[in-house]
Amino acid sequence: MNPVEVRKSILRNVLEANNNPEKDETKLSKAAGNGYVRLTNIMDDNISMSDTLHCKASHKTLCGEKCHGSIMSIPKPKTRTLKEIKDEATTFFELYCNSEKLNKNERQKRIDEVMHSISTTGTYDLTYDELVFGAKTAWRNASRCIGRIQWSTLQVFDCRKVSTAKGMYEAACQHVKFATNGGNIRSAITVFPQQSKTGCGARVWNSQFFKYAGYEKPDGTIIGDPLSVEFTKVDIIWLLCGYMK
Repeated sequence: MNPVEVRKSILRNVLEANNNPEKDETKLSKAAGNGYVRLTNIMDDNISMSDTLHCKASHKTLCGEKCHGSIMSIPKPKTRTLKEIKDEATTFFELYCNSEKLNKNERQKRIDEVMHSISTTGTYDLTYDELVFGAKTAWRNASRCIGRIQWSTLQVFDCRKVSTAKGMYEAACQHVKFATNGGNIRSAITVFPQQSKTGCGARVWNSQFFKYAGYEKPDGTIIGDPLSVEFTKVDIIWLLCGYMK
């Protein structure tokens, strides 16, 4: 049985299990096996599908036992060892070289350069082509993103040379202008320089480019978005400082 027929068979068994509550456990067990996780439809509390994608993961997630992929502020990753960085870099460049069909000499030369950089500095820099490949691949593999079907059209703005707040502001404006495109939305990502070992580097405070403000009234009630109250206070301070200069 080919993979397509296997998937169809599994789906049929799961659907049959949903339509026959008494045989639910037996059917789901037969359809899914030990590696499947049953997903519940939060609208009606009925089990509607089963998931196997998590079984293919080769690394532990940052979240722990449960996936927090829908939460924007995920836990900060732990510091990786040089071996871990080299292993992950090797995996990435194998994907990149296979995709770009680089010959053996080109592939080995680039991997040697990266390994040397990691050994001496603890990190390495991607070329523009590598950056574009990495960004598109990351989006394509983001299983919880409903928009990833557009991954191949992603526009990558390389702003790793930007070193000032003004430069970041101008890059952000460029990003918004390109992405909004007069209402015909286009997918884009702007990449700023990574943080150094000392923690210095580009930092964007906003969780989104545009969002509702939040204002706390004297009686404690809030107008607008409660999640934006603290950030709105910071914005107001910045504006006041700007007017006072």
